[in-house]
Amino acid sequence: MLLLVSLVSFVFHSAYTDANILPSVSIPASPTVSVPQQWVVLERESHLKCHAVGFYPPPVSFSWIRDGREIQPPYQVEGEQTADGFYTAEANLTFWPSRDDQNVTFGCKVSHNASNVLADMKLKQQNP
Repeated sequence: MLLLVSLVSFVFHSAYTDANILPSVSIPASPTVSVPQQWVVLERESHLKCHAVGFYPPPVSFSWIRDGREIQPPYQVEGEQTADGFYTAEANLTFWPSRDDQNVTFGCKVSHNASNVLADMKLKQQNP
């Protein structure tokens, strides 16, 4: 006579049962990146802004690109948590535009553990 016995075992960790803490899974959310178009004046201090919104978890890294070349190395930003649980962050580039910057593409690269995103724009210049 053959007897089959099936054993099922459950293991409960005391941290889960004592504190009613359940394990959770975190799913990364990629940032949405934008660089608002703006006017700059030749040979005067100008500022470009780059916005990264809707990412999780922090941090993100920002770097600035001019005509395909990195002009500011990446730097990390934690950002601020919004009411929906995601994060938002901003980077700024200060520079003095010259005639050489006409029709040149500037970009902001945002690196996150979910993705790398590049947003770019061309400067709108006016003479002083």
